[in-house]
Formats: sequence, C-alpha cells, structure tokens
Amino acid sequence: MFSENKTAQMAGYLLLKRGGRMAYINLMKLLYLADREYLLTYGDSMTGERAVSMDNGPILSHSLKECVNAKLFRKLVKNYHDPMG
Repeated sequence: MFSENKTAQMAGYLLLKRGGRMAYINLMKLLYLADREYLLTYGDSMTGERAVSMDNGPILSHSLKECVNAKLFRKLVKNYHDPMG
C-alpha cells in the first residue's frame, strides 16, 4: 500500500542532500532506485509504490502523480521531512 509519508520523507532527504533543489525527473529516478534497492535488500517496498515504465525509464507511479501537482508535493515534503533525522 502506498505510503505518502514515507515517500515524502525520502524525497525530503534526497532534496536536503542536493541543497534543496533537484529536477523532478532526477528526483523520480532517485526515488525509484532507492525503493528498488530496499526491495532487493529487504524483500518489500519502502514506499509501497508500483514502478511503471516510462519513455525515460522506470519511475514510481504515485510519485509521478504528486509531482504533476508540484504544489501538493512540495507541501508533503515540507511537512514530512525531519531535518534532524
């Protein structure tokens, strides 16, 4: 099941590591790669998302929908990213 909180926390962490800015496509790819690595290591998805094949490679389906609505995505990342973590 898709976890909005975990996905937003992952995005917030990745953005923090890149100085707070990143192209959406780069963020989508990093979220996919992180979720795939977690799946290979632990046998379960960290985000609960489903990977979909796109022209520029695989991405996570719910994250794409949230990035299309960028204002909502920024709000989620801001609300769920713990800068102390």
